[in-house]
Amino acid sequence: MAPLISPWSATGTLVFLAPGGAGASVLEWIDRTGRREPLALAPGSYFYPRISPDGTRVALDVGDRGARDIWILDIARLALSRLSDGPTDDMLAAWSPDGARVFYSSNRHGNFDVYYRDVDVLLARSW
Repeated sequence: MAPLISPWSATGTLVFLAPGGAGASVLEWIDRTGRREPLALAPGSYFYPRISPDGTRVALDVGDRGARDIWILDIARLALSRLSDGPTDDMLAAWSPDGARVFYSSNRHGNFDVYYRDVDVLLARSW
């Protein structure tokens, strides 16, 4: 059976997209008691956040420059790093069970296919 892909962390914290102004979203944590805590990031075009298996990062779609790309949010530093880049949409990120890779859908060749990137190798690069 395939592992469940979930926005919930192992501790029961949910990453959530709250509506922001002018079509933007705000990332928030929601714990098991329902307490909401906005993350200190500017509102943006954020979609489909997914917490890494170890709970230290979030993979999400970010819409900029007319297409969506996959970005990784380092939770401790509140820093976003671009994982994918291109003129077509890259979206719907999912972590591998060990957190080493992020799988995502892209229509770079006309159809939506599944691709992956090794997260730590790519994040070591400077964008």
